[in-house]
Amino acid sequence: MHVMVSTPLMAAGVIKWGLNQEDRYGQDSQKKPFYFAGAPLVAIGAAFAAIGASGQEAFGYTAVGLLVPGLLLLSAGYRSNRQRV
Repeated sequence: MHVMVSTPLMAAGVIKWGLNQEDRYGQDSQKKPFYFAGAPLVAIGAAFAAIGASGQEAFGYTAVGLLVPGLLLLSAGYRSNRQRV
């Protein structure tokens, strides 16, 4: 038995069945997974660094643990985009 489910997003044309991910999300989203993973780590790490600078040592150590992997992911994404062009 085949059941067709319709949602408001499908009715508006935002989500379509039968499309591959490049068509559904755009080609850029498939080429930048490192940016999607690294940017939030850097943003949260910067916030933790600001709190750590005010005297909370634990936040400072956590900031390093978030900033370093985030910056490494951003640099890996930058390097992979340079090689593709």
